[in-house]
Amino acid sequence: MSSNLSRLYFSQDAEERRLAYQFLGEIALQKPKFALSIMKLLMKALVDKNIDNRLQGIHYLGEIGAISPVFSRDLIYPFIIILLRSDIEPVLEFHTLKALEKLCKDSGQVRDFLQRGIADLAYLQASKLCLHNAADRQAAVWRISKLGKVYFPAVIDLVPALVNRLVDDDDTVKAIAYKALLDLLLVIKDDLAGILLSNLEITENTILKLQVLSLLADFSKGEARIIKSIVPLVIKELENPDRVVHLKIQKILKILEHASPCIFTKDYKDLLVGMLGSNSRYAYHWAVKTFTSSFLNQLHELSAPEHLAAFTAEILSIVHLLLKNQQRNIMQTRVILMMLIYESKEAFSKQNGEAATIAAGLIESLTQIQRSSLASQTEVVAAYEKLETILTNSHVLLHGNE
Repeated sequence: MSSNLSRLYFSQDAEERRLAYQFLGEIALQKPKFALSIMKLLMKALVDKNIDNRLQGIHYLGEIGAISPVFSRDLIYPFIIILLRSDIEPVLEFHTLKALEKLCKDSGQVRDFLQRGIADLAYLQASKLCLHNAADRQAAVWRISKLGKVYFPAVIDLVPALVNRLVDDDDTVKAIAYKALLDLLLVIKDDLAGILLSNLEITENTILKLQVLSLLADFSKGEARIIKSIVPLVIKELENPDRVVHLKIQKILKILEHASPCIFTKDYKDLLVGMLGSNSRYAYHWAVKTFTSSFLNQLHELSAPEHLAAFTAEILSIVHLLLKNQQRNIMQTRVILMMLIYESKEAFSKQNGEAATIAAGLIESLTQIQRSSLASQTEVVAAYEKLETILTNSHVLLHGNE
């Protein structure tokens, strides 16, 4: 160390010490071969009397630790010791956690050190999750989630305890828990999502289940691949008779469809058709609304003459499912039947040339179904079967004519 740098490093003036720490840190980042020696010198900054200098030291040590596990393994415990202080300043806590998160973890020894150190810190917070004071619970949730971002395996057993705060008596605790888990999901992704999904199967608290489903739905905005794991669980809750539950489920379903348009009518026709026969008016109304919006849009996109085969195939897939589920309140599906007939007539009317003559006959057959009274289950089933026959014949007639 040069005499000038040594003077700044040991100076009684906080600003001069800051300059020394900054100079050392920048040299270490630009010339990693000196990083180990400089890292030892920067340890002095962690106990500097000036808080800004301590922050400076934490920052540079975190950056050095990100370079290689050779450096990071010797930084874990100094950072853990800082976090163990009961009187730690919030700004120091924040930056220390951030520095720990940056550390290079490409070594079994580093991961082992993190497992022990982070677990010790996390379990000290776990007991505070049930304290009477809401502020204590808020802080504990925040800390455990931040520690999870540093090294998730060390806090994995505390995930259920964090999830339970989603139904905390205090609204602020609930909000912090929700944001903390969502932030953690965005980093940990599949491992945490898997834990949340598996816990849903054994969760009896309906409100807690809805909170977790909402959390996963928000996560799906950036990770659409997880939607297929969520949809069946969400739709299942549609049959809950509680209006509050239904309204929450409606919001979740909107998020899922926005993240993956037409997912219900493309990938979950069977579940959707099942809801048409549901005894729950909430489930029924949602299914009808989905058919008359998402599915209708899908059909409109296929209604051009060149897409007629795909159009009839889509409608046939729904008709087959409706007939398969005919014992389940098929009378409730008459509005869907009329919609399918109307859309089929519209598609056939777009045919040109010789195909238009054949289409006219098909349209007349569809009109006859519309004139039916549909006053009994037998008539409704017969109407679906006739529609099925017309659509099947249309494919043969129109494409044969080409």
